[in-house]
Amino acid sequence: MRPTLGRLRGWNPDSLAAAATRLAAGSRAYAIAVAAADRLVRDAARYWTGAAADAAVARSGREFASATVVSGVSERIATALESGAASIGAARAAALEVADHASADLGLHVTDDGRVNAPRVPWTSGLVAGALVQARLNESARVCQARLSAALDSVDEADRALARELRRGAADLTDHPAAPTAAATPPPKTATPEQNSRYWSGLSQEQRRWVLAEHPDWVGTSDGIPARVRDAANRSVLAADRRRIEQRIAELRSGAVEFGRSGIAGQLAWAEFADARSRLAEIAAVERTVDRPDRQLLVYRDAGRHLQAAVAVGDVDIADHVAVYTPGVNANVADGLDGYTSAVERLRAETARQLDAAGRGDEDVATIAWLDYRAPQLDPDHPLAAAVDAVRDLGGLHGAEAGGERLAAFLAGITASRADAPHLTALGHSYGSTTTGLALRHGGTGVDDVVFLGSPGIGTDDVGDLGLAPGRVYVAEAHGDPIADLAAFGADPNRMAGVTSLSTAAGTTSDGQERAGARGHSQYLDDNTLSQYNLGAVVGALPGHVVEGTDAGIADWVPGSILNDLRDKVFGAGLDLGDLLGLPGGVRLPCPQADERGEQP
Repeated sequence: MRPTLGRLRGWNPDSLAAAATRLAAGSRAYAIAVAAADRLVRDAARYWTGAAADAAVARSGREFASATVVSGVSERIATALESGAASIGAARAAALEVADHASADLGLHVTDDGRVNAPRVPWTSGLVAGALVQARLNESARVCQARLSAALDSVDEADRALARELRRGAADLTDHPAAPTAAATPPPKTATPEQNSRYWSGLSQEQRRWVLAEHPDWVGTSDGIPARVRDAANRSVLAADRRRIEQRIAELRSGAVEFGRSGIAGQLAWAEFADARSRLAEIAAVERTVDRPDRQLLVYRDAGRHLQAAVAVGDVDIADHVAVYTPGVNANVADGLDGYTSAVERLRAETARQLDAAGRGDEDVATIAWLDYRAPQLDPDHPLAAAVDAVRDLGGLHGAEAGGERLAAFLAGITASRADAPHLTALGHSYGSTTTGLALRHGGTGVDDVVFLGSPGIGTDDVGDLGLAPGRVYVAEAHGDPIADLAAFGADPNRMAGVTSLSTAAGTTSDGQERAGARGHSQYLDDNTLSQYNLGAVVGALPGHVVEGTDAGIADWVPGSILNDLRDKVFGAGLDLGDLLGLPGGVRLPCPQADERGEQP
């Protein structure tokens, strides 16, 4: 029911915003206090054993889990209150502005329920003149009535939307403590995406709510679970991790651990503090990335020393076209997740633009930045670690093989989680292209098209190993990209049979737009480049739009050149690849064995 103007004038949306602030602060304080109590119980259990100790730890764990749910729901309610205050406030101001303008400025009669009427013009003003004035007043009343009705409808909808969110939050707070009638168990750790999909489908609604409330870690990183479920679960785990880390940092700062203590204890305390600060920075990077509309946190994984994650832009559960982008060397959550996600967001916009121009604007697109593997980290500030990564990963396929296995499951999980399979594109850049190629060799990924960008090799010399239909494998090599000529992990894809080369030079698109060229190793996804345009065409299943062209290096064109086969020159002859990649100290890499390059023995 729409509010009356009298009620509307009595509303104070700012009080909702103030309540949101208080609720969020109280929720965080509550979560920190419960986490501290849980930690005290677990610390005591180091020296306290027996049935009573076990019962205390179990009870504390249940209270901590319950507090995590309550705090998460409370923060969601606080967010709803803040958003509701803004939407209701804006709609209220618009409605009152229309009503006041109609009454004060135009002399119209505005009733409390929002009806606008024109006053009657007396006949003493003359028959013709009075009729004209009356007609103008009637028209003004009609226009103001339409505007005021629309404004009041907006107020009503904003009010109803907030009420729905508050009821949902209240239900979550009421319902979460009770375990489902039939207890749910976690999916097997070795489950395939198809098995995970069947697991989730087999749970009742009551069981699903309980799993998300009590054990979000069961499903957040499980391939084959719907994207919206993974997003909700991972955000819950993310919030709990922040509270846990913040609490530990607070304990360390308050003197729970004495930094000034000499010896091993003091060093360990300082190390723990530094690790906690580093982890908090990674958590903040994930939060910044997902704290925007239309984003889904599909992977949030504690990989030990660092976090790994995957973030989607768009709704993966319903998108007609889904693209998964895997970056390469130096990709990590703290420094790159936000940037890579923004890059695929722009690619999504480019794809949507092309679909709309092709008369297919009703097709949805989702793009994903996938950083759920350990890419080699070549940090000049840490030369020893850079050298280890260079020898272990760039000199072989350690990271790409492990990442490829995980990426294959992730790709297969997208299709397994849905009733209908989307058009699925895999995009791999640099070392990420090697990871992508190895993922496709696992088979069963559901990928329709693949694009390798600036690739040092895709883990095979035969495009048939990828298992894709003819004409569905693409490569892009920019001018001045030396990495794309290395052929370090299989043949140079720019020279492989059955691969379509996409132009990265400046040129004209199929719809007549001038686009800039991409240069070097890192501009393939840059805005307004022909490279980005071609990627959008592939992602949108618009093969007729692609602009083909080979922007190859000298190694692709000069027979007999010393650069003609950089795999042998770099890896076989022991050329200083460290200098080429900007590694400190002239790191020299060993020659990979044939099987490491994806070749058959």
